[in-house]
Amino acid sequence: MRFNIKTLLLILAVMFCIVNMANAQPPPPGGPGGPGDHGGPWGPPPFMMPGVPQEKCAAIDNILRELPGKLFPFEQELKALIAKLEALVVDPKSDEAAINARLDEIAKVRAAIEKTRVDVRRQVLKETGILLPPLKGRPGPMPGPMPGPIRGFPG
Repeated sequence: MRFNIKTLLLILAVMFCIVNMANAQPPPPGGPGGPGDHGGPWGPPPFMMPGVPQEKCAAIDNILRELPGKLFPFEQELKALIAKLEALVVDPKSDEAAINARLDEIAKVRAAIEKTRVDVRRQVLKETGILLPPLKGRPGPMPGPMPGPIRGFPG
């Protein structure tokens, strides 16, 4: 039986994959990324703050658990508006007025997202007497500035 080098490499690659699958272990408690990973099936860890009684932490946790549901419609609308804006930007027939109108709509949705976050913080303050720091997270497709120049573009 004669193997050429490509067939041998393919067999070795398949064997390597099978060995790695056999050595795979279940994810640790808290999700695939470990404790605190929000992508896991167990969700985020319970809210804890040093010096705050457990009862107040549980109340804060219940309030914060509702926040993603409140933000979801706004975030979906924001993504749709950004996609529509991008379509206007690349269309040579679009005018500045249409682009500016879309930008105003995006600003309104972002303001609604921030208002929702502020309302949740005020609700926590009202019900527990604890002032939370500003709730993090910027909606939109890109979480922040890129760390360097984009490949293929000078600069």
